[in-house]
Amino acid sequence: MKKEEISAVLGCGEQISENINRNAFEIFISGSEIDVLVTVPYEVHEIFYQANDKQGVRLLDDWFDHYGDTEREDYKDSLLDIAQIMISPEFRLVNKGKTLEVYKAGWRYFFGYWSE
Repeated sequence: MKKEEISAVLGCGEQISENINRNAFEIFISGSEIDVLVTVPYEVHEIFYQANDKQGVRLLDDWFDHYGDTEREDYKDSLLDIAQIMISPEFRLVNKGKTLEVYKAGWRYFFGYWSE
């Protein structure tokens, strides 16, 4: 998606900025105990995630790409999820620190490794 299309899905706000190279949006989502940085590059259907504790120690990072027949729709759904999570973020690590879950009408997978 182009920059303008991504911006239309995510909306605007102080949590969203453009990275230093001006080729991606960076979204900073601050939870009560965990902060998440989401990087959304322009023109490719990939999303990069990084979770840090409040001291800035990296806890977990991951990336997700969208492909196939429903690539564009799946990518847009992921962006809509991020926009919803920005409103009321609550995170927790599970699966021995390998999975980040977010609370959205119940705890659910956000990124990392699937529970073992």
